[in-house]
Amino acid sequence: MVGITAAEIIWVVIIVLTASVCAVMLGRKEKKMLENLEERAIRFGEECYIEGIIPIEKVKRLAAFYLMKESPEAIEKKEARIRIEERLEQSIQKPHDKAK
Repeated sequence: MVGITAAEIIWVVIIVLTASVCAVMLGRKEKKMLENLEERAIRFGEECYIEGIIPIEKVKRLAAFYLMKESPEAIEKKEARIRIEERLEQSIQKPHDKAK
């Protein structure tokens, strides 16, 4: 039976740490990408609303649909709608926070 050398242990530790760092970075990248998609969906909806093309409730539905279709991960209709409404609430609160 062959024993494990210190060099082999070091290599295993390095490989595990590298895999862990990559997983964390990938998770952050996916989260940032989803946030960008949410922002684009909202901007699309806001442009349609400002131009008077469609009412706000339909804007929310269209933005949620856009998010569902463009997201790399599967997002259910209800989750997409919640994400859009939360993002809208945040964007409404930000101008009020700056005014204070």
